[in-house]
Amino acid sequence: MRDDSITAILEDCASRIKELEHSNVENALQIGQHLERAFAACKRGEFVCWIEREFAWSYETACRYRRVARLAATCHCDSFVDLNISLSAVHLLAALDDVAVAQKVLDAARNQRVTRRIAEELAAEAEPPEAIESASEEPAGGAEKDAEPETAPSAVRSPPPTLRWLRQAVRLTDEQWKREVGEFGGPASVSALIRALDDKHRAIFGRDAVTAAADRAEGRSRRAA
Repeated sequence: MRDDSITAILEDCASRIKELEHSNVENALQIGQHLERAFAACKRGEFVCWIEREFAWSYETACRYRRVARLAATCHCDSFVDLNISLSAVHLLAALDDVAVAQKVLDAARNQRVTRRIAEELAAEAEPPEAIESASEEPAGGAEKDAEPETAPSAVRSPPPTLRWLRQAVRLTDEQWKREVGEFGGPASVSALIRALDDKHRAIFGRDAVTAAADRAEGRSRRAA
């Protein structure tokens, strides 16, 4: 039988840790709200200099906080205090930019513990399955495909947050894209980032294979048009 004193210590530690976690989530929201105010007050290009000068933060760090504030505003949530959700789960929802999914996960956090893993599972359940075109395509050069492990449906429907963000970026309207590019530092900065990403992608998977896959995708788009 466990000693009562040990049980009391563990219960006290758990209570204090939960309070601190709730504080972290709420602090992230309030930091994001202040950053939104600061961004609205800054002239073009001034915000990035300000966050570097005041906090030595990268622009992406500031954006992570701002997305939390936008998440709360979009879901009409004034506070996260009453939600049993981890900070990593909140950042995940903020990065998804999907109101319906975010609302479902936040609602779940009112009745259960929601970690990042659970948030990913709930998000996967809310999303329609994506078509996996590469599964039926012949690899470049006529080489045979290596056998791949069976993929769970949830993994297919819920790509990693970074790739999910890239997919969301492609879906932005022209006005949304212009706004995001302006906040990031302008067209030149975004073009440099895209080139670096393309170079990394080609270096990992092979330039010929990536080019061939892109050509096939462009051909399908033209036929569909």
